[in-house]
Amino acid sequence: MKLENQCCCIKQAKQLKALGIIQKSLFYYHSVFKRPVIGETLVPDAVGREYKGVYVCNDKKAAYSAFTVAELGVMLPDVHAANQWTSISNEGYNKKGDYMEPPNCFSVHTGETMNDWEHDPFDEELYPTEAQARAAYLIMLLEEKSITPEECNKRLQEA
Repeated sequence: MKLENQCCCIKQAKQLKALGIIQKSLFYYHSVFKRPVIGETLVPDAVGREYKGVYVCNDKKAAYSAFTVAELGVMLPDVHAANQWTSISNEGYNKKGDYMEPPNCFSVHTGETMNDWEHDPFDEELYPTEAQARAAYLIMLLEEKSITPEECNKRLQEA
């Protein structure tokens, strides 16, 4: 599996940083590289021939944590603040309950019981990877203030 498929996308990484999530992850996005890299990768200088003594994870301005499925799972709560359970499924349904293509995608479902999960996605989106589905749900919870960045950061640091 490609590394990009195991991490949230760069747009989500930027949103999570802006929402106050600490930048502590195994992989990072950086403007110099085309895909996520390990945090201890050295950043080449502008010419590209020499290396600065800066690791990607220490470049606070140009680096964004590319959170993995596991890291995102640690940050997500078990139960939504409105006492709704959450399920991330690789079967896509829209809000009407119609099956959506492509079948190999992920959607996020919430509901008070397991019976609600399949037909109550929190948005109309289908995500190409589980990491992107988890990141989208985490961003939504942070934006609606159902959870705080401090809660997420604490869980991430304790993991």
